[in-house]
Amino acid sequence: MKERLKQNGGFTLIEILIALAILGFLIPPVIGLFTAASGSNHRSVRNTVALTVARDIMDRIKAGDINTDNQGQKIEDYKKQYGVEIFVSAIGAGAGNALDLLKVYVTPRQGMDPQTEGIMLASYATNVFIDEIDTTQLYDTGPGGGGDDGGVP
Repeated sequence: MKERLKQNGGFTLIEILIALAILGFLIPPVIGLFTAASGSNHRSVRNTVALTVARDIMDRIKAGDINTDNQGQKIEDYKKQYGVEIFVSAIGAGAGNALDLLKVYVTPRQGMDPQTEGIMLASYATNVFIDEIDTTQLYDTGPGGGGDDGGVP
């Protein structure tokens, strides 16, 4: 009977302790990798939200939905809704047909400085609406039918 128990192929207490010690050294770095990946994923999501907000603000400014009259309230609405900080360079009054450089800065979190820590989106924009552009010089009702062609039909 004793000989039969010695031939059972079980693990000894020392083998189990060594296996646990090896796992104890290997598991913490693996958990650290998962934690780092999770943090990176969270930052990526926040940056994507910030970039999307910046693009939306830029598009709405170009379309005239955000202008000098309602800029403050619209920007505050974005801040509350998405939890971001926003800075928009001065929006032109729309006088004339000149393009102005417009910069929109958005941070991924509140409490950050948009101009130094934020995502910047820049574009040339104007708030001139189509019905405000003087188009009278485009059409000449003279003999040639339009334009400056010297009157040649």
